[in-house]
Amino acid sequence: MKAYLKVKISPGMFPGENAVAIEGYYDGKTILTSGFFGKRSIKDGRLEVEVLEERGDTVWVQLPGRTLEAPGDKGDLTVRREDLEYFQFNGLL
Repeated sequence: MKAYLKVKISPGMFPGENAVAIEGYYDGKTILTSGFFGKRSIKDGRLEVEVLEERGDTVWVQLPGRTLEAPGDKGDLTVRREDLEYFQFNGLL
């Protein structure tokens, strides 16, 4: 399922990207991470993500790319449910 994640967005180093700061959670603690993501992945100040699993107040999501902080990062992160806006399907393709 697709959703939009609330993030902080800044200009990227190249024309087709933005720098994105993301607030996530690990072991019950808030973590901050960042990355560069294509402008196509961003809409109205939110980053498009794929929901992998819902876990109560948190949701495990797949980002549209990798973050900068962790070597071996696979682009997945746990975030607060309240920071997500789920896609609304209108029945049209």
